[in-house]
Amino acid sequence: MAGMETLFNLGIVPEDVKQVLKAGDWHGNTRWMRQVLTFAARDGYKAIVHVGDLKVLWPDEFYPDFAESGGFTAELVQLLDELGLVFIFIDGNHDAHPALRNLPLNTDGFGVISDRLLYAPRGHRWNIGGVRFGALGGAYSIDRARGHRGLGLVPGRSGCP
Repeated sequence: MAGMETLFNLGIVPEDVKQVLKAGDWHGNTRWMRQVLTFAARDGYKAIVHVGDLKVLWPDEFYPDFAESGGFTAELVQLLDELGLVFIFIDGNHDAHPALRNLPLNTDGFGVISDRLLYAPRGHRWNIGGVRFGALGGAYSIDRARGHRGLGLVPGRSGCP
């Protein structure tokens, strides 16, 4: 099985994982992220697949409150380590595509932010607990006309020149 073998061998995700939490559209909401991850760990989940609009590695200059708080990405990495969760995410139309494309890839083809926070590039496939997953990526931004460059529109993101 390609994809998750290294994670299984390292013991980060147990081979007998039978349930994976699916999440999406967090849009950098730190409070929501903390709640969901805390409940997931309490309920015995070991792996989470986020299906887009997570907003990790988001340019802090657009959201000064994130920069002051240490950033959504830093808090997510810290909480995943504390709770022992593995988090795989797919990009959405509101994600920092240039930053994600520049991530170093591990031997399984995931972009690596931390040992527990992994980006699944478009077209990537992997297995967890015998279930195959695939990363298709986000749709074109249908809200492009309402956004403003630097606030809702980030150059290089789907739907933004």
